[in-house]
Amino acid sequence: MKTTFLFISIITILSFNSYAQRIELVWSDEFDSTHVNDEIWTPWFGTAFNNEHQYYTPREKNLSVNDGKLNLIGIRENYSGRNWTSARIKTENAVDFKYGILEVRAKLPAGQGLWPAIWMMPTDDVHGSWPYSGEIDIMENKGHEMDKIQHTVHYSAYAHPGTGNAVADRRSLGGEFTLSGEVLNEFHTYKIKWTPDSLIWYFDGNKTYDLTRGEIESGAEVYPFDEKFYIILNLAIGGDYLGEFQPTESTPDTNIFEVDYVRLYQDINKKPTISTGYPREINLDTNEIINLQANVSDPDGEIELVSFFINDKLIATDSIAPYSSPWQSNIYGCYTLSVEAKDNDNGITKTENSGMFVVGEGCEKKSFSENPHTIPGILEFENYDYGGLNVSYFDFTEDTNSGNAYRLNESVDIKVDPFDDSNHLISDVQDREWTEYTVDVQESGYYDITLRLISDNASGRVDLLVDGETVTNYSRVTSPCGNYKCKTRTGILLNSGQKIIRILSATSAGDLDRIEFTLTTPVSTDEQPNQLPEDFLLKQNYPNPFNPETTIRFNLPEASVTQLIVYNSLGQIVRKLVDEKLSSGLHSINFEATNMSSGIYYYKLITRFGIESRKMTLIK
Repeated sequence: MKTTFLFISIITILSFNSYAQRIELVWSDEFDSTHVNDEIWTPWFGTAFNNEHQYYTPREKNLSVNDGKLNLIGIRENYSGRNWTSARIKTENAVDFKYGILEVRAKLPAGQGLWPAIWMMPTDDVHGSWPYSGEIDIMENKGHEMDKIQHTVHYSAYAHPGTGNAVADRRSLGGEFTLSGEVLNEFHTYKIKWTPDSLIWYFDGNKTYDLTRGEIESGAEVYPFDEKFYIILNLAIGGDYLGEFQPTESTPDTNIFEVDYVRLYQDINKKPTISTGYPREINLDTNEIINLQANVSDPDGEIELVSFFINDKLIATDSIAPYSSPWQSNIYGCYTLSVEAKDNDNGITKTENSGMFVVGEGCEKKSFSENPHTIPGILEFENYDYGGLNVSYFDFTEDTNSGNAYRLNESVDIKVDPFDDSNHLISDVQDREWTEYTVDVQESGYYDITLRLISDNASGRVDLLVDGETVTNYSRVTSPCGNYKCKTRTGILLNSGQKIIRILSATSAGDLDRIEFTLTTPVSTDEQPNQLPEDFLLKQNYPNPFNPETTIRFNLPEASVTQLIVYNSLGQIVRKLVDEKLSSGLHSINFEATNMSSGIYYYKLITRFGIESRKMTLIK
């Protein structure tokens, strides 16, 4: 005897942190009554989209339950100006879910111009209207091809409102499965397994197609498939999807899309709970040992493993309560603790921020000396700013200073200069490592800027950035200057005021010593040239990550009505920074986020020249 599982009139299936193994049937409709359950299914009444031919009605001749089967019936008839009628039903406002396994057993009608579908739409348009909040097509079929089914997801390449053209913004990924020796006008099962990391389609229990979250995210600003969706069943007649194969006189006058059942399976495992009880910040001296502790429990099972992470790097595991691990650091900086617990049903919970440990000078960006370095003058590379990893420097060996000669509580590798034991060099430099310096440019003008280093690598390159903008670079630094190698760039315009200079080793150029700034031609503000860009360009904000302020820069080749909008990770507008006509040239917009939460945000530049967007990170 078939049973309809319906626990409450409105069912919202809760999400889970990690897809586990206790999968059970949580809801189904077996269609064993005499009519469609109107507490679950809402019929569509009216026309549809995609140039379809039918008019949807809830009449019994189009929508019925007989012999334990749901029938969606397409009929050739004149109705409200259409030549066909059919049925479409949905579980919106009754059954929706986030993650799980949805299985439908159905028999498809055969005939040119028929388009049966099993699909899902978002309960709430969290990211905006279609396609911005996504669509999941579990099964679609073209009635003239009874050996093929299609699986597809639809989404947008851009966060809402995108370019303002939803169709142009839409992106689709999917696949077609060709049956071997099977026909679709017999009963088969169509299933999708939806997890936080993937979507997997099945036909009669065999996998036919899969998509990872990464594949979708690689072409989208926002990932929409982490919200609740509801179920739709319909039989369309004609439409864009069928191309030239529209219904003809040969198409049967009556066509039935039969559904035996719709079943939803989900993980019922209750995940571990974690608490640490640490205050938001804990100050530690270098090499001070702290015993990391976590209170972990599982409401319906046992804890198998607890893992401790510092700045997302695994440092220890423990399988016996009370769960703890000692930790210490001799490197200045701010360290975020996160804890992960796994239970005996493979349920995993991980905290994002269970405490911040501030070691030594911490992560507040400030000049190495009491006052910023002055320009004109010499900038010794070993005297980079305080602030720590990812704030004032980036070094791949984040736990050690291999030079072991200077600033031992920082992980930038510094050694003694072999030609002058009172001098130091940044050594063991790898590609993409960088250091930053707060400077005071005392006078605007054109500068000659000379880089000095020790190197046998003529192919290396060092970039000089000022407030996030590359002003020049040094490659093939081969000219002798005493025991060192030097190269000078001339005519570099610097404006007066406090700046942040970054020295970036684009490709390792050797041991870095210093850079010297020599003012050659002072320039007043009125005399500075108009820097008109040739191209439309949105640049990366600086600093990034930031707290609480950052600067967004962009180029306009000509005057244009311009919008600069900040979105959160859900695609919701959080700030409109610019909405007016701007002149041509370089533009700098300050973005202040004091009252906003940490996380990833997106900023989008919309002009008549095009649309560009970038990602930025707010860390508090």
